Amino acid sequence: MTHSPVLGVLDPGFSETQIGSRSLAEFLEKRPFLVHIHGHSHAGFGREGRHFNVASAGRRRAMVID
Repeated sequence: MTHSPVLGVLDPGFSETQIGSRSLAEFLEKRPFLVHIHGHSHAGFGREGRHFNVASAGRRRAMVID
């Protein structure tokens, strides 16, 4: 669980920028992980593979990970 997303996954910023962490992406590429749960980017709420952005915005206020 981290605050920031990895670069390129559920990390939209303003005006087509990405706000994810390059170093976190490199770290997770080298180490096995079950899931990566993060927030920070409210516009990136959702799931992509094993990455879950739980930063709620608008009407979406919860995520169930089972």
